[in-house]
Formats: sequence, C-alpha cells, structure tokens
Amino acid sequence: MLNRQLTYQKLADYMKALADNHTAINSFISYSEKELATEMRKRQALTYPALVLFGYSGKLDGNKQRTFAERSIAFAIVSKVDKRDDFQAQYQAINDAEQIGLSVLSRINYDSKQPAIEWLYNAFDKNSVRFSEITGRETDNLFGMEFHFELKNKEPLIIDAADWADIDTTC
Repeated sequence: MLNRQLTYQKLADYMKALADNHTAINSFISYSEKELATEMRKRQALTYPALVLFGYSGKLDGNKQRTFAERSIAFAIVSKVDKRDDFQAQYQAINDAEQIGLSVLSRINYDSKQPAIEWLYNAFDKNSVRFSEITGRETDNLFGMEFHFELKNKEPLIIDAADWADIDTTC
C-alpha cells in the first residue's frame, strides 16, 4: 500500500501533539463522538479547556498532470459551564476558546511554513479558516468555539501493484 502524504491518523496525531503542547489546553478528544461522551461521563477524566477534533473530509481536484486532495478539518475548543444561568462564565468560555483556537491556528500556520512536517508544508490555506461559537444548547453545557480550515496536498493517483491481485507490475 502506498504511503499517502496525509492520512486521517497523521492529522489526529498532529492535533493531539498541538493539544499536549499548548499551555492552555488540558485535554484532547479525537474524532469519535462516543469517545467525547464517554470521557464527559467520567468525573475526573476530561479537564477543560479541551481540544476536540471532530471533522475530517476531503475532495480531489487538479488536472491531468497533477492531483490534489483538499482536506477540510474541524476542531473545537470547549469548556463545561455547569450552571445554565451563569451567562458570564458562558461568555468567558466562548471568549477564551476563541483566543486558544486562534493560537492553535497560528501554530498550524507557523508549522505549515516549516519543511519538517512534509504533509503540512505549504498546505495550510488560512483563507479557508472560519469559526463560530458553541453554546450549551445541544452540547451538554459545553461552551466554546469551533474552527474549520482546509489543507491542500499533492495526491498522486497512482496504483501500487501490491494492492491488486490482478496486476503484476505498475505501469
């Protein structure tokens, strides 16, 4: 199997490393909604603010000579506010989440200019960034901000003969 430039797991590992190294982020939850729900039920497991990676999708684009894969990534910075009528705490959680999320995006932008992470190098499209508030209505009293951005990577559509029983060699 070909080693693709960017994969679901590579992105999850990178986002976890960002969460682990950010001084204001206390927890990381990867793609699974069930994982988030499970961690929230445990009393001491999830500390806030948390970075929740919740979206990964893609599409192919390009011409006959070159193919690109555009990945859309979504993450949130959230905190739990237990009192439903503590509006100041809710507003503060949303405000703090915006600051932390923009800090994370700033780091992604910085890392995208460093060749050390090959799949991220020159792939971040800062013009694709959008964000919006999360209010506790549908999120079990989580408040914060969700962020969306896109990465554009080369994705050669070549086959690996080892993946196919009916092909002996790759053209």
